[in-house]
Amino acid sequence: MRTQLGANRLKVAGVVAVLWILAGTQAVHAQQAAVTAGQSGVLEDIIVTAEKRSERLQNVPLSVVAFTSETLAETGVQDFSSLAARIPGVTLNSAGPGQSSFSIRGIASVGGNAPTTGTYIDDTPILPSGGDGATAGIDPDLFDLSRIEILRGPQGTLYGASSMGGTVRLITNQPNLTKQQGAVKIEGSYTEHGGGNARLDAMYNMPLIEDRVALRIVGTYKDFSGFIDRYVGVWAPSPGAQLPYPVAPAGPSSIVRNVNSEKLYSLRTMLKVAVTDAFSITPSVWLQDLQMGGLPNYDIPAGNSSGPLIQARPFNVSEAYSDRFVLSNLTMNYDLGWGSVLSTTSYMRRQETNPDDETEALENTIPQGQFVPNVYAPIVTTRELTEELRVAFNPEGWALSGVTGAFFNNANRHYYVNYLTPNYAALFSNSPSSAPYLPLSDVNYSQHGDYSPKQSAVFAELNYAITSQWKATAGLRWYDMQYTAVRYEDGWSNGGPTLSEGSAKNTGFNPKAEISYQATQEQLYYLLASKGVRPGGVNTSNLSKKGCGQDYGPYGPDSLWNYEGGAKTRWLDGALTVNAAAYYIKWNGVQQGKTLSCSYQITENAGAATVHGGEVEIQGNIGAHIQLGGGVGYAKAVLAADAPSLGGVKGQQLENVPQWNANANAKYLFTLFSGADGFVRADAQFVGVSYPDFQRTDPATFQRAYALLDLRSGITRGAWEANLFVSNVFDKQAALSHYLSDNYSATTRTRMFTNQPRTAGLSLQCKF
Repeated sequence: MRTQLGANRLKVAGVVAVLWILAGTQAVHAQQAAVTAGQSGVLEDIIVTAEKRSERLQNVPLSVVAFTSETLAETGVQDFSSLAARIPGVTLNSAGPGQSSFSIRGIASVGGNAPTTGTYIDDTPILPSGGDGATAGIDPDLFDLSRIEILRGPQGTLYGASSMGGTVRLITNQPNLTKQQGAVKIEGSYTEHGGGNARLDAMYNMPLIEDRVALRIVGTYKDFSGFIDRYVGVWAPSPGAQLPYPVAPAGPSSIVRNVNSEKLYSLRTMLKVAVTDAFSITPSVWLQDLQMGGLPNYDIPAGNSSGPLIQARPFNVSEAYSDRFVLSNLTMNYDLGWGSVLSTTSYMRRQETNPDDETEALENTIPQGQFVPNVYAPIVTTRELTEELRVAFNPEGWALSGVTGAFFNNANRHYYVNYLTPNYAALFSNSPSSAPYLPLSDVNYSQHGDYSPKQSAVFAELNYAITSQWKATAGLRWYDMQYTAVRYEDGWSNGGPTLSEGSAKNTGFNPKAEISYQATQEQLYYLLASKGVRPGGVNTSNLSKKGCGQDYGPYGPDSLWNYEGGAKTRWLDGALTVNAAAYYIKWNGVQQGKTLSCSYQITENAGAATVHGGEVEIQGNIGAHIQLGGGVGYAKAVLAADAPSLGGVKGQQLENVPQWNANANAKYLFTLFSGADGFVRADAQFVGVSYPDFQRTDPATFQRAYALLDLRSGITRGAWEANLFVSNVFDKQAALSHYLSDNYSATTRTRMFTNQPRTAGLSLQCKF
């Protein structure tokens, strides 16, 4: 009944969307004469700060994609995960909100303590401090952003470690010192297979002392329905004759609807103080609290990665996920006339709780003949302090310009878990199969430990104008990376208390060299070579005592060289933009994760890989009413040699890397009547197949190719704007990433994380 009701609602929403689009189209034909004569069809310039200075996107000799606040609003994306797969060369590997990681140009691997893509909020780097493969950074809400910049290719001089594949920058709107501003936006929607959703956004900017002090406050509340049901009282079948537990019943004893519900609270405050015309101080605080009833993964019943949106569980054990962070920052900027001095100091505290129902996994790993309800719920607390001081200079009339500075980051990641299996000791104290783990207790396993990386660096990037058209760039970053790990473990499955500790240190240089040719104001060509590096880490040191066969020491950084050529061009008097880049990457000491038979996860430097590919992006206007765009990314990322410990062979595609991804968009502008402007927009994306590991014998784990389509139409009149939208129009179920337990691995189940089903809704915004 509920499914039929949802289908009916969707049909109504679809009819409304079609009528809205048709009405807008008819309005275009009826009112074309009302479009203002100032609309010439020329594409607008986008100003970016990718090279730590303001410049036109088309004049930056890098492969950069930028999304303005207007584009973000038109597409309706609310977090970077919703945007990532639309960008050529960018790959999303998502385990749900707050647990997404991104790779650029095929630079992805499973394992390690740091991501391959750097993430910045304004000038603050957000570096996951690592441990146990935790490479997913925070997932901030995107309301009231100025723009997003995606820098493809290693940014090893200006952005440093963890930017070996590229860098993502979220640029916030700064307080306005002269103008009072505000906005309120409400949104309601309905998700197929789920229910209703609500969202409220608000922004208020208030000058406290005109031209000197202003406060900007941004808030978001989000309450979204889940779309995955938990079937209680069922479980995966026994793998052969190995397990003695009974065959799963045909039907569930109860059903919990929409377990992956999502609530988000976000508050961002920023105060700007212009001490003088040249010197400003900007403190800011961003708080965000994400709560989910469960993660968006589903069980796969057959030999492919599709299936009903169902989680099968023996018991109704809560898997509620929470992710809270507080990011505070103090930025001081002094304008020297011929340049500037900037200091940015930030402190972030993040706490995640990620419960995992281990009922089946425990019985699978240590057979006892009976399920015991239990949950493995680690609490991970991250603290990090970051400081960057830099000087940018560009004296008028000089051929030389550049940026130089110093960077420091000190982080700590505390991991705590107390894994209880209630009544386990009483139930199985006389079980012969429990003998290797005696004495039994209800504390199966416990751990508390700290992983503490520290990074220091000094860097410089210089630009020299050889002529009015030719420019040479040279950059160098010296880095020092240190990491220590201490891990205390206990519990009957651990064989009693143990201590694991280790440390490592790495230093080195990241160079960059580039030459660019500005043939005309609208034609730029460049060649560059750059190096990127990712920090190493420390494995658990006493694995041989745990029956894992041997101990594994620290693993070193992996690094790569990127060789690239690109072009940024405009044609047809500014109505058409064509940007393209081609690259070859040689990647050494690739960090790869491995789950041992004893259930522990380690990281090794597994060998070498090569990547070659390219990106092409086209954007154009047809007259004053039609805008068309699209892009294609290709990355052939393969092992350069056999990796026997991982089961990988030379020439095999790297883990979690699709060879192809693409996007296309079309927008139709119209005037409905005097003072009322509207648009109709369609956005499509395609992502090719990828694989979570090198053992590609089970199709259930394949992250198969998918294509999605979003439609949106809006009307603006004065301060008011209304938008009608349908996302994932054809209700496609994408396999975004394969589930991997943080504790026991359960061969009795295969799970996959997925995207939001078809969602239709309406938003209304007022600006004042």
